[in-house]
Amino acid sequence: MKSILIIEDDPKWKCKLDEILFQFNYSNLHFCSALEVELFLKKEIPELIIVDLKMGENHIFEILNKDNYNKIPILFVTASTNIELYNHTKLFSNTSYLVKPFHPISMKAAMDRLIGNELIPIENKQYGITVRGIYNEKIFLNVNNIVSIKSEWNYCVIKTPKNQFALKTNLIKLMSVLGEQMIRIHRSYIVNTKYIQKINLSKMTIKIENVILPIGRKNKSNVEAYLNLIREV
Repeated sequence: MKSILIIEDDPKWKCKLDEILFQFNYSNLHFCSALEVELFLKKEIPELIIVDLKMGENHIFEILNKDNYNKIPILFVTASTNIELYNHTKLFSNTSYLVKPFHPISMKAAMDRLIGNELIPIENKQYGITVRGIYNEKIFLNVNNIVSIKSEWNYCVIKTPKNQFALKTNLIKLMSVLGEQMIRIHRSYIVNTKYIQKINLSKMTIKIENVILPIGRKNKSNVEAYLNLIREV
């Protein structure tokens, strides 16, 4: 996709917005202050503009209402509950509006309404997640290259055959984007069925890539369902 321009002056919210967008695999992000907007738009027209809107920032409206900019989809984000500010944003043709604080999924839904959510046919869908490398570069991990994932506090440790990566998320979110190839075996573990070497239900363990992992009592049914499935094949 084209770039996303984020107009944000607060360092804390820059980090917050970057974290949310990274979580949903948005890339090509450009952050700028309110004073730098017009300079950026003269060089590049983004697919979407996200504006952290504050009372009294009428110059933002003036810039974005110019003929060559006013058709760009805009997501207004604000801490203000002033109805006049909201009404001012309705002067634009393609906008959405979020009041802080908001859930990341609310932001994703607003962005999907503005720029669309391209649906990939399930047979062609590449399940996977994006992580950061040692040089802070973004790396896409296809599900086939993920051996197991362990939950540790607010982070998940993703193990591949050669490396491991840390990602600030939880197992439930990862299960939703990695497909049925991953199964939950324990409150702290999900594993890739591709790498399972041995299952011992009497000892409540799974051997995966020569590592023994526990099976949780609440998750035993997931393992049994997997065993029944491979027996039927």
